[in-house]
Amino acid sequence: VVGNTTTNSGNSTFARVGKGVPNGSGGRTWSLLARTEPYPLSKTAFDHLFNGIIASPDGQYLYLNSGSRTDHGEVESNSNLYPNTREVALTAKILRLPATGTGLVLTNDLNLLRQAGYVFADGTRNSFDFAFAPNGELFATENGPDRDMSEELNWLRPGLHYGFPWRIGGADNPQQFPTYDPST
Repeated sequence: VVGNTTTNSGNSTFARVGKGVPNGSGGRTWSLLARTEPYPLSKTAFDHLFNGIIASPDGQYLYLNSGSRTDHGEVESNSNLYPNTREVALTAKILRLPATGTGLVLTNDLNLLRQAGYVFADGTRNSFDFAFAPNGELFATENGPDRDMSEELNWLRPGLHYGFPWRIGGADNPQQFPTYDPST
């Protein structure tokens, strides 16, 4: 299971991933598999947080969605508490954690996350639901932004970038171009 907790007077959040192991008497023994360091919230409707989670067919890994903190990659500074902040190391990606892990700490440092082997795929906006195909390939649905852009169904593969925030639903996000004027 995955849950999110706000902290820092509601300006930050952290996620916790719990695992329940059958205890032999019909119940489960619960423990902390992983938690993130606190990371900045945008304090908008676009804080997608950690949500979708699925175990690999062999039970060796958990795949975990960490949604974006923006709608379409715009600056969300939270009343200038986090100036010029768009996404951070812990957002807009799919993480892969060992199911046997205990007390793992997911830092808000992209290099450390990659070195630990936790980043499975990058550039996802909010892959809130996962499924494995019969051949073991991982797919996820992804909702699009409030702009008129398509939803996505992604075949998730290790090490790939799925375009967010510069491509959404197979189309270029105009925000990436220097001539884009969001007021128009």
